[in-house]
Amino acid sequence: MKFLSKSIASNDLALAGMRVLITRPRERADDLKYAITAAGGTPIHIPLLDVAPLQLPLDEPIWLQTRQRIIDLDRYRRVIAISVNAVHYGLQCLADYWPQWPIGISWYGIGAATISEFARWDIRAHGGSDIADARLGLMAWAAIEAALSPGD
Repeated sequence: MKFLSKSIASNDLALAGMRVLITRPRERADDLKYAITAAGGTPIHIPLLDVAPLQLPLDEPIWLQTRQRIIDLDRYRRVIAISVNAVHYGLQCLADYWPQWPIGISWYGIGAATISEFARWDIRAHGGSDIADARLGLMAWAAIEAALSPGD
């Protein structure tokens, strides 16, 4: 979470005496817990969701729809991911059907960590790599929409 370390540098104990609830999944909370502690806060981690791949046969109706979208990947012009988990699990599924990424797709990610996850798959994603919080995330969505021409 590079953006948190940048903001902490300007105000070392911005969270002194505060307890901060973290609801992220267990595997995505460590950087945020560290940053909160470094800023003088006390992180309280209560994961509210568990991110996992689809499980067959339980998720078969969802998988059938998802599978068709994966097969049709070359018919899309843009892929937008809003989380590291979306890239991680989504590209695992895509790689099973697409050993080489189709050409002509623009990939987008919201936030530095999401863009970094794309890079691990050798995909250059566009987006706000310096988004510091949810408000800036919304501004990044607006910038992405503005970059898309009406005819696309």
